[in-house]
Amino acid sequence: MASEDIQQPNTPSMAGTSGASGQRLSADDFARRFRDSWRVLWCIAAGELGDRSGAEDIVQQAAVVALERLDDFDPSSNFLAWMAQIVRFTAKNEVQKVRRRRTSAADPVAIDASRSDDREHHDHRHAMPISRAGNLLDDQAVFDDHVLTALRSLDVVARSCLLLRVVLDSPYKEISLVLGIPQGTAMSHVDRARRALREHLLARQDRPAGGASR
Repeated sequence: MASEDIQQPNTPSMAGTSGASGQRLSADDFARRFRDSWRVLWCIAAGELGDRSGAEDIVQQAAVVALERLDDFDPSSNFLAWMAQIVRFTAKNEVQKVRRRRTSAADPVAIDASRSDDREHHDHRHAMPISRAGNLLDDQAVFDDHVLTALRSLDVVARSCLLLRVVLDSPYKEISLVLGIPQGTAMSHVDRARRALREHLLARQDRPAGGASR
């Protein structure tokens, strides 16, 4: 049987080196680096969850885990990559927990109906938050519920790549680093995700306000 939670990964390039070098990241340095990394970590959490509402909690939980594991971190290595990995696994744990709770405590049909009701709650005539090129509009500071609903149609990595690229304008080198994928793969994910997101939102905008036509 699978373990209850996904265990935090070992990171050979970052773990177990602080003791050898005699270095340890101070609480103040951790707070500064964490603050500088916050927006990237939030995007990763939102990408993993497919929902922005729980992203902040995930990042905070990951910070607690990281503080407990500071002895495993080499201050000369990349803090953002280390934290990103912890955020991703913390989010995966949460997704599994929520999935188990839903499947054990509710009828799957009722769950699907509830999700459908949530989607219909939004006004289909709402102005599109992205351009037809798949870029975030100037007045759209963050992804709103319409976009995040569309993002759920993407896989986790593509969703995270798109959030990092479009919301934060992160360079592909950084996306590659924090998600542990090649730069070319990150670029492909962003391109495909933009197309899929654009098609999803255009189809949504074209639906009648009362729902899909029969």
